[in-house]
Amino acid sequence: MRILLLIFLFLTSINSFACECSELNKNNIQKFKDKVDYILIGTVIDQLNPEKTEYLNYSWKKEKEAYDIIVKVKKIFKGKIQSDTLYVTQFFNGACSTKFIAGKDYIFTGKEIKKFVDQNEKLNNVSDSITQNNSIPLLKTDNAAPEYKFEKGIIYDHFENGATKWNSLLKKHKMIWTNQCYSFNISNNLGQLLIK
Repeated sequence: MRILLLIFLFLTSINSFACECSELNKNNIQKFKDKVDYILIGTVIDQLNPEKTEYLNYSWKKEKEAYDIIVKVKKIFKGKIQSDTLYVTQFFNGACSTKFIAGKDYIFTGKEIKKFVDQNEKLNNVSDSITQNNSIPLLKTDNAAPEYKFEKGIIYDHFENGATKWNSLLKKHKMIWTNQCYSFNISNNLGQLLIK
C-alpha cells in the first residue's frame, strides 16, 4: 500500500510542474519570427527513435503519438530545406514537451540542430586523465559546455550510447528543436499569426 501511495504522490508531483510560454501576440510576433530558424507546415509521418527505445516503439504503435518525430514538409515560411522531410525533436524540454499525432498537420517553428555532443565522453576523458596521472586535472569552467542545453545549434547531453546515432541523422535531413511553445496545431490562432 505504501508503494502505491508513493507512486501516486510521485506521479501527481510530476504533473504539477507546468510549462510557461512567453505570451505571443501581434506586438511581439516579429521578434519571435526573428528568433527561430524555421517556420513551416508539416505532417507527422513517423516517430524519431534512433536509440530504438522499446517504450517509445510501443507508445507509437499503440497511440500513434511521439515527442520526437519525422515530418513531411508541406510549406516553408522561413528556413531552407533541400528535401521534403524534416526531423523534429524536443530534447530536455520536460513539461514543455508535447506529443505530436501521426497524420496530423502542425505549424512547426524552432532552432536548427547542427550537432550533438556527448557529455559522457568529456567525463570519461577526465577520469582517464586522473587514472593516468594519479592527479586531479585542472578544469576550465569559464567556457565549459552547458549540460543538457541547446547552444548555438549544439545539443549537449549524456547520451547512453554516445551521440553517434543522432549525428548520423543530421547527414540525412535537417533537424529542428521545438516544444509546445514553438509548435502549434494547424488551427491554433497563434500559429496562424506566425504564417500570415
